[in-house]
Amino acid sequence: MARYEESDTVKMLKKAADDSKVETLVEDNEKITDTLTKLHNLETRLIDQCKETETQLEEKTKQCASLKERLKIAEQRVETIISFV
Repeated sequence: MARYEESDTVKMLKKAADDSKVETLVEDNEKITDTLTKLHNLETRLIDQCKETETQLEEKTKQCASLKERLKIAEQRVETIISFV
């Protein structure tokens, strides 16, 4: 038991229990925890937004490729029509 009471951890806890700074540390810990929670939520929202943006980009790229193909076909038709004139 004496070994336990002489350990650095127990001494630190006894000092902390007697110290008025414990309340300040608890408040700081709560603020840090709150901030970390907010940052985690922000990270989650940003990851979701990034995935959504990547999906939108992929869709727009496909639309662009389709429109380019339609333009190419239309230009070929114009060339065919012009060659008849």
